[in-house]
Amino acid sequence: MDLRSAKGKLHDTTPLIGRFRQRAAIKALAASSEPWAAALLAETLVKGHRHAPLMRDALAGFSSPEDQARIDEIWRAWADGRSEELAGLLGERRWPCGLTRLRELSLLKRGRPQELASDVETLRRLLELLEDSDGDVVRSVLGYISGLPKTEALHDEIFTAWCKTESEELERLIREQDRLPGDSALEALFLLVTGQPQRYAELGDDDGALFRQAFVMASGARRQRINETVLHSGDRGLVAAYRAATASHDDFDSELYLKALKTAGNEDGLFDAARNIRLADVLGLCEHWSQSPARPTQATRKAAVDRAVTAFRALGEIKIEEAPSPPEGLVDIFEYWEGQSPSDDELRADLEAEDPFERARGLMLGHQRGLVDRSKIEQAAGSEHWPERFVVRLADPTLARSAEPDHVQWISLFGAEEAGPLGAPVGATPDEYERNAQRLQEARGAGNTVATQVAHLLEILCAFQGAFVASEIVVDEHDDATDRTAAEVEDAEDVEF
Repeated sequence: MDLRSAKGKLHDTTPLIGRFRQRAAIKALAASSEPWAAALLAETLVKGHRHAPLMRDALAGFSSPEDQARIDEIWRAWADGRSEELAGLLGERRWPCGLTRLRELSLLKRGRPQELASDVETLRRLLELLEDSDGDVVRSVLGYISGLPKTEALHDEIFTAWCKTESEELERLIREQDRLPGDSALEALFLLVTGQPQRYAELGDDDGALFRQAFVMASGARRQRINETVLHSGDRGLVAAYRAATASHDDFDSELYLKALKTAGNEDGLFDAARNIRLADVLGLCEHWSQSPARPTQATRKAAVDRAVTAFRALGEIKIEEAPSPPEGLVDIFEYWEGQSPSDDELRADLEAEDPFERARGLMLGHQRGLVDRSKIEQAAGSEHWPERFVVRLADPTLARSAEPDHVQWISLFGAEEAGPLGAPVGATPDEYERNAQRLQEARGAGNTVATQVAHLLEILCAFQGAFVASEIVVDEHDDATDRTAAEVEDAEDVEF
């Protein structure tokens, strides 16, 4: 059978005799010295021919160097499609490859990476194979890297690949061989991701610049690993660097930050952190201080914590009753809004809608996402439409204390004492502190259970606010605001100290 005929009969489907013609075609192609005949067999084998075992046996009969041209065709077919069938054959036979463009790949497949050059260009090409589907190739690449000399140029290439691939094997190899890049930010990233805070501290990143660069370079999964490093480090400097790098970033985790401050024993940092959270979150800090004798170093802050802890212990457990389920066939409107999952742009459009319920949705969900500032909330508090006023009371209960009683009963339920101070921000102006102190006096004299509980909460709030207000009022003769909380005072020369 000539080759042209063999090629045509390789897929002969004639009843009864078709399979015999196929077998004869395979034998004819395997016996040919033409490289294209070997290529045809290899490509047909990959596609799953009914006589695949016969084809494999035929290809396995080749020998190097006499059949090198045909063997190269098998290497080419494997490189093009990464066939497991051909990979098994090549791994079993361990033939060399004569094709220049496949030399490196074939040496990796054969487990002979030591024959490759130890230079940046070769390393760069091989690092691209770290995510290859062939396990033999990946193992050989790692073996090649492990045998490289320790030079800064090679290390930089290795670390760059680690950043791109997030290869666990490469990470393990880097750590085992203690390889370090020339780029300090890359080194900081590696040390933070792999949980080595002590070595990170040795970098002298006093201003947190390296931490910020590392955090920007890190993927979402690696940022979580950095979070774990910060949380368990017990290092105050590292916690401060985390805060500086992520405070204005979407990935900032306030709960983790507070936990890390506790782990580091940074009581002053915990007190400072209270400035940017609401009273409900400060209760967690009070619980921490109620179980620990540690206190902030400044006398005024220590006294404030002691006062807050005393009130916290008297407060006892705060119980929140579950609301009754809606009548059959109805759904909670807030759950319905959340289930719609509107985009930020849709919520911004809601705020300008004619329908007050649409505006209410924009206020509620927009406030939760930080899209609605306090001025917008305060403006909506005076709306003529009750859905907006109702949402305002839910979104910011602190407004209920200064609002007039509402003629809508549902809204009036969120007034005065019942609103509670849990939603109040701890950072406050002197006027806000004064109002809270007055409320505290009123709650102390009310003599009922609800007022007593509110009094304990206000005691905690005023303890922190009093310390912040008392220690942070500075009169400056300049009219330029040096802080976002700065206020302009007329006739400042008449202020007495």
